Amino acid sequence: MRINIQIIISVIVMSFVFTSCGTNNDVQTSSKNVYIPCGESYGSTYSNSLIYASLWNGTNKTTLTDPKSLINSNSWATSVFVSDNDVYVVGQISGTVNYAILWKNGVQTILPFSIANSVYVSGNDVYIAGQNNSSGSQQTAVLWKNGTLTQLQGGVNANYVYVNGTDVYVAGSGSTADNYTMAILWKNGVENQMSKNSISTAATSVFISGNDIYVGGLNNYVNNGGTLANLWKNNVAVQLPAGAEQVYVIGNDVYTAAIINNCLIMWKNGIKTTLYQAEKYTSVGLNAINVSGSDVYVLGSIGSTLQTEKDNMHYVLWKNGLKTDLSIHGNSMINSIFVK
Repeated sequence: MRINIQIIISVIVMSFVFTSCGTNNDVQTSSKNVYIPCGESYGSTYSNSLIYASLWNGTNKTTLTDPKSLINSNSWATSVFVSDNDVYVVGQISGTVNYAILWKNGVQTILPFSIANSVYVSGNDVYIAGQNNSSGSQQTAVLWKNGTLTQLQGGVNANYVYVNGTDVYVAGSGSTADNYTMAILWKNGVENQMSKNSISTAATSVFISGNDIYVGGLNNYVNNGGTLANLWKNNVAVQLPAGAEQVYVIGNDVYTAAIINNCLIMWKNGIKTTLYQAEKYTSVGLNAINVSGSDVYVLGSIGSTLQTEKDNMHYVLWKNGLKTDLSIHGNSMINSIFVK
């Protein structure tokens, strides 16, 4: 059984202690910009809507792909990075054609591979991690830098790219001889296999703290088909709270999060906090988390469990436990946020 991952999943930094389940209070106005790349639904109903790429910054929306130009295809944005006054967004178009896209300040550039999962900018250098699905060939993990495309040894998916000084880290996955997925970390193109067992794993994020390298990821338990979080510190597995689905590390603190019994739960160094409890006939989802200073941003979704009300699903941003309902509805796709 293999994990099929298209984008990085990061999780949580939390210095504010929550003491109860969710609140309906709005997030107060902040001078910080919260960038949300997504694939947004366009259509009259959930079942026939197309997905088009857009970028939200607060209440300001930038349409990256004109939905009327999409014919039997969908487009979505997967990752954003802001450097000085420039906004870099990556994503892809999938359907009758498949190719990755870079938008710099809204201007589109078509990339020579299929899927873009993560973007990072360091100085004048732009790095993009993804994968290529060339016709008639096996899917491969790739890293794009300033127009040069490199295939990553042994890789199938490249989910996350991070630059620390002169070192370039890419988190992703490859395949074993038994057709399982194994987590891989590439440092400057050199492959390091994080796991070699009978459970599918994938690396989805990288965190650098001093001389320590933390790699966050997922594993797929064959017995229940669900996914749980993995964390490696300097190539050694770290025990996480039972049920943890996502992980984020800053300094010496390890933050994890999960949806358990329709409730959004977080842990800081193993200490449990409940953020939101969904009510009857509703569900809660966890999409992405980021931190800036002492502020913790959690992006999720709330929707109806009734088939006829799927169109009412919408995205929600929690800032330090306070909830804001976003104007992003329907069959949309959001996997990351960027705060500056």
